[in-house]
Amino acid sequence: MIPHDNAAPSVADLCRTIGDGGGLIVVDHMDAQDGFNELLAAARRSGRAEDVRVLDAARTAPVHPGTTLNTFNPFARGTANELRELLGCLVEPSTNAGPGGEEVFRQRALQFLGALAPVLAWLRDTRAVPLDAAVVGQATGLQAVAELAFEGVFKYRDPDTGDVVEVRVDGPDGAGEARLMPLRSHFTETSGYDPSERPDRQRSSEPSRQHAYTRFFFSPALSQLTGPFGHIFKGSPSDVDMEDVLTSARILIIRVPSLEMPQQAIAPLIRLVLGSLRVTVSRLLAGSLETLYSSGGEGFRLAKLRRPVQVVLGASDAQAVAGIERLAAMGRSVGIRFCSGFAGRGHAGIHAGARSGSVAHPSATSGGTAP
Repeated sequence: MIPHDNAAPSVADLCRTIGDGGGLIVVDHMDAQDGFNELLAAARRSGRAEDVRVLDAARTAPVHPGTTLNTFNPFARGTANELRELLGCLVEPSTNAGPGGEEVFRQRALQFLGALAPVLAWLRDTRAVPLDAAVVGQATGLQAVAELAFEGVFKYRDPDTGDVVEVRVDGPDGAGEARLMPLRSHFTETSGYDPSERPDRQRSSEPSRQHAYTRFFFSPALSQLTGPFGHIFKGSPSDVDMEDVLTSARILIIRVPSLEMPQQAIAPLIRLVLGSLRVTVSRLLAGSLETLYSSGGEGFRLAKLRRPVQVVLGASDAQAVAGIERLAAMGRSVGIRFCSGFAGRGHAGIHAGARSGSVAHPSATSGGTAP
């Protein structure tokens, strides 16, 4: 359940937020098109057209001339720990909390991605590998992981030329044993593994079968990011940087399909947006703590955003927003407010709520400024 920092806002409320210079992140279904049009018009009237960023999961081309659809690649920056958090967003939530069954492989998937994250971050930062959803998908295949962990070679397909590029990760200036050993353990700890053979050349099918079970928990999400949502999650760097969205009070509008896809197909997109928010807020808080340490605590105040940011989550369900309570608590400390928006009510429902007085301007409780 999404924690309500404010009552669900109407489109008019959000337009006033834009006019006041505040930041805004809206995730909702495409059937609220009229509402999105009003937000875009409010940005133009306020002279903030340059602040608008649009991620449209429903269309690959803009509906209106002059509107640009942007790209979003959360894997393009960040530490290995932040990348580990983002890759964890790809793993499907478990429906079995018992000691056996699918939860075992879900935990194994999280461990595998956690082992892969430091190597991918190193490849991105030191070998200029353009890390995006497609490259992440290539890196999780059985043969790719075997070559990376045991032969010190990483191969990926160049997004511009289509050529296969080979990068060495071994040697004195390589990734190092500390990064590669956890990847090897992913296979060596599997029952039936023969250490004299590479994982993709085993006599027994057990290692490949175990790896397939592991990938089962995140391959559907990667398929969505590189397939239907491929026009968004491509390119490095991307148009949308979550730290820029928060610190510069941008207007980020994310439109998701309302009928074409089931909710579980949209969930990876929402989880990744929230995951990017989470690591960005963590980065801001970590900077505050570093300031506290270097200043000895004298005159220190927790850093807050220069302008408040409202996050409206309309198109979401329990799986997509799992763990959002932690994010909301972190966000409040830097000036971010969350609300559940207007899921399932459409544009008419938004205005109906405004007429009945059941909605409130976000600044009504926040005073219009970051707390």
